[in-house]
Amino acid sequence: MGHWILASGLMARPLVDEFDLELPQDSEEYSLEGEWFPFVICCDELEFIVSEDGTIFVAVAKNAGELTLVALRRLFEVCELIYRESECF
Repeated sequence: MGHWILASGLMARPLVDEFDLELPQDSEEYSLEGEWFPFVICCDELEFIVSEDGTIFVAVAKNAGELTLVALRRLFEVCELIYRESECF
């Protein structure tokens, strides 16, 4: 997975062409919204936008401090969920 810290948020993209966008059935932490790309994965108060190529974006203000760290940790968790069948890192 490649990742970047942008002025308006965080973004990750897979290093593989295929990924699995199925959250575990017992997941109470994450919810998946949408019927087609872009999908939205919600967790805490964050919304992770998943595009058709597997890129994940979460909006975070530039000076959000602690929220940016929480969003980065959650971004890694979301990547592990949807890129789990492929090599993430």
